[in-house]
Amino acid sequence: MGRPKVHTRYGPEKQEHLPKTHQGQKVKPCLFVNFGGKKRMCAVIEATGEMVCDENGKPLPWQSVGS
Repeated sequence: MGRPKVHTRYGPEKQEHLPKTHQGQKVKPCLFVNFGGKKRMCAVIEATGEMVCDENGKPLPWQSVGS
């Protein structure tokens, strides 16, 4: 359910955004659509634009990438 929000005098405190990383490189979300039309959110390395894949060459789901 996540971390409870802390209310201060001037409103709720904002949570710090932690970017996801994969092998030390920042990643961003990307919508991947395969040939059958199935859609899934995957990760792309920000610097190079390469999709993050497993050892078989399949794109990794966004939820399973890094921290």
